[in-house]
Amino acid sequence: MCLSLMKLGRTPLRPFFSILLLTSLICAGPDLPSEINAASDAASRGEYSEAEASLLAIEKKLTPQSARSLTEGAILLKLAGVYSVQNRVSDLNAVLRRAIAIFENLPGEQQNLSASLNNLGAVLERTGDKAEAGRMYVRALQIGETALGPDSPELAAVLNNLGNVERAQGLSGAAERHLQRALVLARQLPRNERIRSCIFSNLGLLYRNQERYSEAAESYRQALVLEDQCGQPGEANRALTLNNLGELLKAQGNLAEAEPLLRQALELEQKHFGASSAEVADVLNNLGGVCAALDRRSEARALFEQSIGILQAKFGPEYLRLGPMLNNLGRLYFAEGDIKRAEPLLTRAVDLLEKANGPNHLDVASALTNLAVLKASQKRYDDADNLNKRCLRILEKETDSTHPLLSSVLNNMGYVSFGRHDYAAAEAQFQKAIEIKKKTGPRVDASLAPVYRNLAGVYLAEKRYPDAQRCYSEAIRIWDAAPAALSPEFAATLENYAQLLRKMEDYAGAEQAETRALGIRVRSSLRNN
Repeated sequence: MCLSLMKLGRTPLRPFFSILLLTSLICAGPDLPSEINAASDAASRGEYSEAEASLLAIEKKLTPQSARSLTEGAILLKLAGVYSVQNRVSDLNAVLRRAIAIFENLPGEQQNLSASLNNLGAVLERTGDKAEAGRMYVRALQIGETALGPDSPELAAVLNNLGNVERAQGLSGAAERHLQRALVLARQLPRNERIRSCIFSNLGLLYRNQERYSEAAESYRQALVLEDQCGQPGEANRALTLNNLGELLKAQGNLAEAEPLLRQALELEQKHFGASSAEVADVLNNLGGVCAALDRRSEARALFEQSIGILQAKFGPEYLRLGPMLNNLGRLYFAEGDIKRAEPLLTRAVDLLEKANGPNHLDVASALTNLAVLKASQKRYDDADNLNKRCLRILEKETDSTHPLLSSVLNNMGYVSFGRHDYAAAEAQFQKAIEIKKKTGPRVDASLAPVYRNLAGVYLAEKRYPDAQRCYSEAIRIWDAAPAALSPEFAATLENYAQLLRKMEDYAGAEQAETRALGIRVRSSLRNN
C-alpha cells in the first residue's frame, strides 16, 4: 500500500519590495533643505553609508518647528529608500511607522501617507505577517483612491501587493480582480516593464495555485520577456520568476526543464542577495523538491536542510516561512522510513503553516495530509482518520469537488479502510481518487501510479486477480513514463506485481518483474549513498 504525501514547493511569494515602493512625490521646496536631495544623490550612486549619515545628521539639526513636519517626513522616506536597498527590515519598519504618524497629521499629504502604508505592508509581508500587511494595503488603497482617483496609474503598486496577499490568503477571486486592475493601470505608467513583469509573475502564482497551469506558464513567460526589456537588470525579479516557473514545471512533471531554471534562479539569488539570504532558501527548497522527485534523496535532503538552516539562523525556529521546508524534509525522512525524524518536522510544519495562513488554508490541509499519512503508516488509524476528516472539511470550505488535494486525501482514507479490512470502502475511495487525478493532474502524473497499486492491493486481497493485474499493469505503465522511473516505489510496485503473477502461476513473468525491481533498488541505493 502507498500513501499520498504532499509537497509544498510553492514558497510564499515575496513582495517585490525594492520595485513596488510607491514613488513619494516630495520635491525640494522652501520647507525642504537641499541637503536631503544631496543625500538622495549619494544613495543613487550606491553610497548608502554616506547617504544614511547625511540624513541622520540633517534630522538631528531639525528645529522644533520642523520636527514632525513635511521636512522630517521627507527625511524618513529617504532613509526608508536607503534601508530598502540594504534589506534592513527592522530599521525600515521603524522609519516607515514614524513617517506614517507624521503624514497622518499633515493636511495635503495623503499620497505620501498612502505610499508609506503600502511600503510598511511590504515590510510586514516580508516578515510573514500577511494579515497585517493586507490591512496596510487596504488602507493605502483607500487613501490613494481618495487622493489620486480610482484610475490613477500610481495605484498599480498597491493593487499588485494587495492582490498578492489575497492570493496567499486563499482569496482567489479578489486577488485576480486586483492584479488584473493593477495590470491595466500599470500600462499607463512610463517605463512600465518592471512593474508589469512583477504583476505577471504574481498572476502566474495565482493561476498555479488554481491549477490553471497553461495560464500560469504564460504569465511567467510574459514576466521574463518584460524583465528582459527593462533598461537596467533586475536580477532579483528575474530570479523570482525563474524560481516560480521552475516550480510550476516541477508540478507538471517536467523535471528536466525545471531543474536548470531553478539552478539559474539560485545563481542569480546568491549573486544578488547573498548565499545566506531568505531568497536563496526559497530556491533551495524548490530545487530539493526536484531532486526528491528524481529520487536523488541525499541531494534533496542536503538542499532542504540548507534551506531550513538559513532561515532558522536568520529568523529563529518559529519563523513562519519555515513551514514548507519543514514539511518537505519531513516527507523525505518519512519516505526513507525514518519516522522519528519525520513526525516532529511534520508536526512543526502544520503549526507554522496554521500560524502563517490560518487553520483553513490549503497549505495547512496539505501538511495535515502528510501527518495523517505518517499516523496511518503506524496503524494509528483513529488519529489518521481525524486528520483526514479535518482535511476534507477544509477542502469542502475552500475548493470544489475536483481539487487535486482531495484525490490524495481519498487515497489515504482508502489506505486506512484497507488496514481495517473494509475493502468495499477502500475500493470506492481509491477509484474516486483516480477519477479526480485524471481530471486535474498533468498529462504524465506519477502520483496516479501509487493509487493504482493500492487499488490492485484491494483486488489482490479479495482474490480478484484479473482486476489486480490490470491495475498493477497501469501503475507500471505510468511509472515507466514518469521522470523518476527508478524510484523505490516503482520497485515495490514491481515486487507486488510479481507476487500476483506467482499466484496466477506466471513464474516467468514474476521472475522478470523481480529482476527489474532488484535493478531499480540497486541503482537507487548507489545514487543515494
